[in-house]
Amino acid sequence: MNKHVTRVLRAVDSILSREAWAGEHPVLALRLVLVLVFVGVVVAQTLVFPMLAADLASSYPEATSLRWPLLIMVIVGLAMVQVAIACIGRLLTVVAESTAFSRDALRYVDGIVVAGTVATVLALAAMVVQVATEMLQPGLMLVTMAAVVCGAGITLLVVVLRALLVRAVALDEETDALHAELGEVI
Repeated sequence: MNKHVTRVLRAVDSILSREAWAGEHPVLALRLVLVLVFVGVVVAQTLVFPMLAADLASSYPEATSLRWPLLIMVIVGLAMVQVAIACIGRLLTVVAESTAFSRDALRYVDGIVVAGTVATVLALAAMVVQVATEMLQPGLMLVTMAAVVCGAGITLLVVVLRALLVRAVALDEETDALHAELGEVI
């Protein structure tokens, strides 16, 4: 019997040690990905979309007056992506500190939801402007539709995950209260 218990304890220890290893490396990899996406968004804001806006203004002279409003919508939408990236980075710090089930974590998740909602609404508005002014370049419409669908999908996913986090925080607080009561009894 003792041999079996020892074997089970070794197996559990092995699993837990792998879990700790698996926790550090994905967080570091995600931080790297977030930095790369952030840099890509900055490049898009400062170089790609201003050039695209100038190209659209020359291709559609009747819509030249929309160049700046559309460009501002895109830049602000991308700024919302940057806000979401910053919130995800803070959430990674919360996870590393083992305080993921806290009200602080909810604040960062709320930031992601707000940023995603604003970015999605701006993308939808840009799509409406493109359709209303008949600036129907297939590539641009595809990118705008993808921004609307992905923005809405990711934001809704985060809303669902937020609901799970709210439940986990409530359970964690309840557990802490029960531990405090138990400590008083003992």
